[in-house]
Amino acid sequence: MLDVWGDPKFVSSYREMEDGLLGKIRLYEKVLSFVPLPNEGNMFVLDLGSGLSTIKLPIEGMGYNYIGMDLSKGMLNEAASREGNNNLLQVNVLDGGLPIASSSVSIVLATNFLYNFTQEQLKRDILPQIRRVLKPGGQIIITNPIPNANNNKIIKEEWNLRGGRLTDLLTLVGDLIRNREFLIQQKSLSEGALKRTSDEWIEDLTALGFNTFSTDSAYAGQAFVLCAKLDS
Repeated sequence: MLDVWGDPKFVSSYREMEDGLLGKIRLYEKVLSFVPLPNEGNMFVLDLGSGLSTIKLPIEGMGYNYIGMDLSKGMLNEAASREGNNNLLQVNVLDGGLPIASSSVSIVLATNFLYNFTQEQLKRDILPQIRRVLKPGGQIIITNPIPNANNNKIIKEEWNLRGGRLTDLLTLVGDLIRNREFLIQQKSLSEGALKRTSDEWIEDLTALGFNTFSTDSAYAGQAFVLCAKLDS
């Protein structure tokens, strides 16, 4: 599969976009506000769709061990060059699940990640895997666009970047049809999950044993942050 996210031009543009968003909207600061200080040694935070691992240093600064997972080798290489390469793993979560021991992680971060999957994939593959690796009393922190007329605005720049970089790569690899279909498929998947409300997330997580929920808004009200905690 073509690593659209790992193309150097896209990685560079994505870093600029992410830095700009962080400065304006401070999304990660809101995510970190839901992360409690560790109450024992050797506690782990798993960052799914970690990308450039922007949140790695703040998490480690709190005293946690950080594990970043992403499908894109290019993104992981860039993250390693900036943040250090310990505990960064290339993983396709739909291909064999998460290579993490059961009940071993205190917190799972899914920051603008879960909208890349269909609702069927979320319920069948992704959420049960997250439930499996979390310790009793562990929590997941999700950020996702709020379904409304403007929800595509949240990822518009990201998709524009992917599309532009993909066009460059298609010229090089000479495989226009296959990779155009890849981009269309990914966009279709994201738009499907973008329709999920926070109440729908809470319903699915409740069925998996999560029982304490907190929410906040982000992206100037265009997205939400949801923290869900497992039974102890």
